Amino acid sequence: MKKLSLLLSVFILFNILGCSSQNNENTLEKKRLELERKELELEKRAFELDKIESSRVAVITQKLPEKESIKTEISKAEPKPLKIKYSEPEEVVEELIRAARTGDFSEFKNLCDFTIENKHETLCLCDLGKVSETSGDVEMDCNFNQKSFMEVFKETLIEKEKILIHNNSASVPVYAIRNNKKTKYGFIQVRKKGNRWFLCVI
Repeated sequence: MKKLSLLLSVFILFNILGCSSQNNENTLEKKRLELERKELELEKRAFELDKIESSRVAVITQKLPEKESIKTEISKAEPKPLKIKYSEPEEVVEELIRAARTGDFSEFKNLCDFTIENKHETLCLCDLGKVSETSGDVEMDCNFNQKSFMEVFKETLIEKEKILIHNNSASVPVYAIRNNKKTKYGFIQVRKKGNRWFLCVI
């Protein structure tokens, strides 16, 4: 009888352990399936994001010609570059001489730095480019006009080898030949701002 009870106990314990083991296996299998399902969802999501990104890039690429067109129109509307770069101090004075000899004062508006305070005579000179063709007088109260300027400067020359440069300031010596003699006028002062030179004082 005791043996029978013992056998029954062993059998019941074996069944319990077997069921527990089977339950554990079922749980692990469920977790494995759940992980596989999540991996598939992540892969699907990644694929959808790639598709969206590709579509966005395609739209941007299609709009590029339109942006380039706008950029071209803007560049057309911008002021044209200066005829002279004025990267050297003598180039400012050379423009004064060129205008005196040709009567073309169109570049004079570029000779002054209007962002700072200039002397009255300097502003008068730069203002020669705004002179009315009919009046012959500058807009400011100046003691010279285009005609008088041309008479003085048309024979002016530069002594380039004697130009004095100190930091952002330079003195450009000028002279003229009259009756076969060298007549020295003095110095024209220019100053540098950024990458170019401006007229300072005559």
